[in-house]
Amino acid sequence: TYNQVLRQRNACLRLAPEAVDEETLAVWDQQLIELGSEITLRRWQALTALAPLAEEQHARLSGGEKLSLRYQSAVAGREDFSDAADLALLFERELQRHAASERLRGCSLVGPHRDEIKIAVNGQPAREFASQGQQRTLAISMKLAELETAYIERGEYPVPLLDDVFSELDEKRRSRLLLLPEKTQTFISAADFDPSLLSRGRRWLVEATPESGAKIR
Repeated sequence: TYNQVLRQRNACLRLAPEAVDEETLAVWDQQLIELGSEITLRRWQALTALAPLAEEQHARLSGGEKLSLRYQSAVAGREDFSDAADLALLFERELQRHAASERLRGCSLVGPHRDEIKIAVNGQPAREFASQGQQRTLAISMKLAELETAYIERGEYPVPLLDDVFSELDEKRRSRLLLLPEKTQTFISAADFDPSLLSRGRRWLVEATPESGAKIR
């Protein structure tokens, strides 16, 4: 696996320079390139399919906020990774460029383990600027997009479990979440229960006390 190759390569890089077997390191380099390029390509393909669905769901839930998802690779500073052979060449070039730094630091500085998904809301990085409500909306949008992706690939929707889904959402976002099309059976858990759900589903109340334990009714 990629992680196994990464561990073995890092072990080689941590050796003293005179102890490094260059042929062995070259073998790990090639395996890192092959496996890493495949992972990067598949991640990019998955995000390419997921992103427009998540952006659509997010716009509905938030009332028009613009979500942006972008794959940032440590290998290529671009967003099109559709050519696997070209990606492998870029991977090899970056390994060569970082060879001295990797030996100095004793770790692999290039590969999908260094990649990120950059998330922005209305053009601002979500990690730095999104409120708790926006972050919760973003997470729900991603989950709803996963449902749509599963339907596209398999022809049926999975049954989602939305745990504590209403926390940190304001009333407008809660209302929009409840108005989303009902395409499959959904289980929702919430400490702060919205009474409007009662007209559209069945409710189970879980109560727990030290004396009697948990009860479901």
